[in-house]
Amino acid sequence: MITSKIQVEKEEFKNILQRLVRNDQTLINLDLTWNQIGAKEMKALIESLKVNQSLLQLNLTSNQIEAEGTEEMQALSESLKVNQNLTKLSLSENGLKDEGKL
Repeated sequence: MITSKIQVEKEEFKNILQRLVRNDQTLINLDLTWNQIGAKEMKALIESLKVNQSLLQLNLTSNQIEAEGTEEMQALSESLKVNQNLTKLSLSENGLKDEGKL
């Protein structure tokens, strides 16, 4: 499990994405709370979720994913149609409006 309640460094985030793409069986819970994930990082995370089959829980609480993240939320919704192993997703405290909800 990776838990980070502080800003994840750029290289560490890349490492996390690589582990997701490789279906690292030791990475089943990922907590990225309070990381201020931007649109670019969110898109990369969504793409990795499309191929990942090992992650069970993803926490994106308090990442300032707001109404501007509507496109990302739609892409996330589409990736979850492919990745059906993710059983828990937290998007709380992101200021999502109705148009940005899954």
